[in-house]
Amino acid sequence: MYLIRTESQRTGMDSPAAVLTALAVSAQTVAVAGPTAGGLFIGLGGWRTIFAVNVPLGIVGLILGARRLPRAPAPVTRVRFDLPGIGLFAGSLAALLFFLMRPHLATLWLLGLAVAGGVAFCVRELRTEEPFLDLRVLGGNAPLLTTYGRNLLAFTVSYARSSMATRSGWRPAAG
Repeated sequence: MYLIRTESQRTGMDSPAAVLTALAVSAQTVAVAGPTAGGLFIGLGGWRTIFAVNVPLGIVGLILGARRLPRAPAPVTRVRFDLPGIGLFAGSLAALLFFLMRPHLATLWLLGLAVAGGVAFCVRELRTEEPFLDLRVLGGNAPLLTTYGRNLLAFTVSYARSSMATRSGWRPAAG
């Protein structure tokens, strides 16, 4: 987001197409090629091969980023954190995850806590000047909501497939 914002300020355009295109293409390429390449590396040399490839790539990325990315100006004002918003978000998410790990009637109260925390989080974020997550961005932004919904559906189906395979006793061969 920082790159998009600074490029927007530099060029005077609202959303620089080249930056957004590069981000979209790289994200989609990694999502498609990453699991296949990871499986290939594990199959060829075990799980340590992942680190043998990713650590040097990460170092190269850090070096290139330090050389090529624009320097951030020093902040004029102190950044304020929305600690109550962060707490409500983390608490409701933790309650939801604990419920989903072992859903049972005895843990149903965790689901209620997650919903109550989520509602309190939304109310807090819509009323504060500097929210942890600015929910106002979602209002009336149908393309963004559609993208989030599509990703939620894709990740849910993908997780459900692997979860069902694991629960049915299928175990991948260890590398």
